[in-house]
Amino acid sequence: MVELVSGLVPEGASVVCLGDGEFDGSRLQQTMQDAGWFSVCRTGCHMTASWDGERFRLDTLGACIKPGTLIELSEVLLTREDYGPIMLLCCWAKG
Repeated sequence: MVELVSGLVPEGASVVCLGDGEFDGSRLQQTMQDAGWFSVCRTGCHMTASWDGERFRLDTLGACIKPGTLIELSEVLLTREDYGPIMLLCCWAKG
């Protein structure tokens, strides 16, 4: 997909891919990064991450927050492959 579409993108244009869990694979993320694209992706709470030397499942973040909370972690490595660094956001909207 990235190779096919990248030929249609005008030179100098910024590309941001927005996707759900099917876009969170580290190979696809690396391919988009190599193409100079940015990505925003919702991912499953079963995923494993590493931040500040600590490895954890993403569902532990959700278990620790209340409505109206936003957690923002930078320099996160995702999956056991340690893909990244990425920025990780975990939020629970009010209402």
